[in-house]
Amino acid sequence: MPKSKNDQKILSLQKKIDQKKEALSKAQRFSPKTNCTLEFEGERYNLNTQNAQSCMILAIRINVYRMSAKDLGITDPVIISGYSLDDWTTDLMAKLAHLQRRDESRNLRDMEDRLQTLLSEDTQTEIAIGDIEKELA
Repeated sequence: MPKSKNDQKILSLQKKIDQKKEALSKAQRFSPKTNCTLEFEGERYNLNTQNAQSCMILAIRINVYRMSAKDLGITDPVIISGYSLDDWTTDLMAKLAHLQRRDESRNLRDMEDRLQTLLSEDTQTEIAIGDIEKELA
């Protein structure tokens, strides 16, 4: 078992990271309703190449159109690039969530790597031996 208080704390943090990684793995994948090519206000946007900030800004801009259509009493769906404003909003928000999950996953891996290097050599050896035992069982 862990040799020091630091090792115990590190192993506890690694468990928390594993729990967060598990929760992230259960999250929905990005499966768009649109073709992800939005021509909007004279610009063309590929949702697959947008970063989180641009997805957020585009979602806000599309939402302005949605709110304006509602305020004006327009009941017919407003179509942009072949899809409704609701579909674009859904896809932009799903893409934003996907990018945020990806960033969180990357951050968790970085923390995990940093914690692993902080473990004492004896604890690292014990963990490696335990992993091998599990594989042989």
